[in-house]
Amino acid sequence: MRYAEPTRLTPRYPVLQELAVSGDFEAVLSFGLGLSAVAQLDKSAPPGRGSVILDLWMTSPT
Repeated sequence: MRYAEPTRLTPRYPVLQELAVSGDFEAVLSFGLGLSAVAQLDKSAPPGRGSVILDLWMTSPT
C-alpha cells in the first residue's frame, strides 16, 4: 500500500513551517521538515497505533 495523502503540508507553526514526503519505498515512509529555526526534537510512538508523534521546540544554536 502506498501513501495516498498530501505530499506537502504548510502548517506555518512557529517552528514547523513545512512538511513534505521525501520517500515511500518498501514500507518505509520518509518526511522532510522545514523549520524556522534550530529546534530540539523529541519523538514517541504510541503502542499499536502505527503513528509517530514529533515534539519540536526552539533552542539557541550551539
